[in-house]
Amino acid sequence: MAKNLEQHAARYIELREKRSALKKLYEQHDEVFKGEQKEIENHFLKYLNEQGVDSARTPAGTVYRQVEMIPSADGEEGWTSIYDFIKENDAFEMLERRIKKTFVAEYQEEHDGELPPGVKVYREYVARVRRK
Repeated sequence: MAKNLEQHAARYIELREKRSALKKLYEQHDEVFKGEQKEIENHFLKYLNEQGVDSARTPAGTVYRQVEMIPSADGEEGWTSIYDFIKENDAFEMLERRIKKTFVAEYQEEHDGELPPGVKVYREYVARVRRK
């Protein structure tokens, strides 16, 4: 029984190490791919801006831009206001690792465009590609 337990423990550790190495290799490759995609997205945005258009159709797919809302706290006082708002309104669904943009958008819809206390919104164009 102890021998079987030892073998399972050894195999478990071996699998954990293999998974860790594979994950590290994946992350290294993925960073390269994400970096290249970001460069291409910047090229798309530059092209769309220069042409004064919101989209461009190609045989490979349609390149388009859309406004993405990125809510954030308005400084340290903003975080204090946000935490107070969350507690007073039991609105913990407002947070992820960042301010949840769907919550902010819904709040604005329900409050005539007002932002929750302590929140500011930054909007930027992002490039997207839709498969043909």
